[in-house]
Amino acid sequence: MLPQSGSAVYGVVGATSPTSAGGAVGTFGGAWLSADFTNRSVDATLAVHVGGLDWYATALRQPILTTLTVQGSLTGTVANVAPITSGQFSAVFTPSADRAQRCR
Repeated sequence: MLPQSGSAVYGVVGATSPTSAGGAVGTFGGAWLSADFTNRSVDATLAVHVGGLDWYATALRQPILTTLTVQGSLTGTVANVAPITSGQFSAVFTPSADRAQRCR
C-alpha cells in the first residue's frame, strides 16, 4: 500500500540497457522518481548514453495509478544534436526488502 501523503525519492534497482531504434546498445547514467503521494504524482529524470550521444529527459507530474504503477512520457534533449526528443517510461512501487521482512 502506498503512503497517503508525503514524498520520497527513488532510484533504479535494475534496468535493461538503453538501445536505440537502430540497435546501438548504450549505458545507463541513472534515473530517479520523485513521488508526491499527497497529489498522487511523480517527476522522473533519466540519463543515458547511446550511439555516442548523451540523452537527458524529464517527465513532470505523471499520475500514480491505482495499481501502484506509473507510466508516462519523457521529453528531453540530446547534447549537441536535437533540442527535443521523447520516449516512454514505466515504474512499479514495491516495498523494500527491509519493510517486506517487517510485514511478515
